[in-house]
Amino acid sequence: MIYHFAQCVLDTECRTLTRDGALQELSPRVFDILCYLIEHHDRLVKQEELKAWVWQAITISRATLDSCMRTVRACVGDTGHDQRIIKTRRAYGYRFVATLEAPDGTPLEDVLPAATHVGASDAQTPRFPEASRLPTAASAAGSVRLAEDAAEHKWVTVLCCGVVTTSAEGTSLALDALHGQLTRLAQLSKDLIQEYHGYQCPIMGNRLVIMFGIPAAQEDDARRALRVATGLRRLASRPDGRQRAPGALVLRMGIHTGRMVVDRASAEAATMASTAVGHVIGVASTLQERAAPGDILCSKTTGAASMAGQIVCDLHHARALACA
Repeated sequence: MIYHFAQCVLDTECRTLTRDGALQELSPRVFDILCYLIEHHDRLVKQEELKAWVWQAITISRATLDSCMRTVRACVGDTGHDQRIIKTRRAYGYRFVATLEAPDGTPLEDVLPAATHVGASDAQTPRFPEASRLPTAASAAGSVRLAEDAAEHKWVTVLCCGVVTTSAEGTSLALDALHGQLTRLAQLSKDLIQEYHGYQCPIMGNRLVIMFGIPAAQEDDARRALRVATGLRRLASRPDGRQRAPGALVLRMGIHTGRMVVDRASAEAATMASTAVGHVIGVASTLQERAAPGDILCSKTTGAASMAGQIVCDLHHARALACA
């Protein structure tokens, strides 16, 4: 879903936010807060509800939530004093109050049908428009059938590689420029990724995602991911083979290893899985966002999978971190 509001564009599929055409860098949890408030803009969202959705079972302080809300406001051009986009009900909750618009500037309320509000007595049985009802189990029995063994668990290493989008002067990279840099990085890295038997996912959002272990897992998947990361940094800094090339890219990378559920049929056919489910990509993305410009951060799981600390210590600037 793409939301337009107050010179901002939020893309929930690509997980990107732009303001006045400039890409804003949001941590995964800050992005989730903004998405949740927008998706529930028709009501006040309680603080406890927001914390339960974003942090789930993790207990956080009021200060942590306040800090995240300040970041959300800064990214969308709002402040706690003005509250033009997000209103605060002190000690209670928040509400997104900016007008959501279609791409042509028409308010979404004039484009989308009104939502059906559920009364207190119907809290467990929400209503949906007639046309969107799902078929009953009996009517759907012959239409869709999923095999019980359609998927399998695999040990996968994911490398997330992002281009630093903020200049030394503090200005954000325009979307067209970011698109060009990511496309150039993908072209530069193609042969290196193939050499180490990685799979580059289609570019989405503001990063490259490279997976090792799908469709076939290898004992040294984590080590190969680390080698690709250092190779990417070298290629990005010298795209034409020269030191300090004018077109050098500054990268930040994160690597995590863990279990994912993938299509069994794809694995058996030695083709890339069309579905890969798990938190590995999210953790690698978080590490990438925490990394300093030019840095590579890998989780302790990845460090252990690449022969404890030996490989990590051999890589300049690569550091093993505990994953939250």
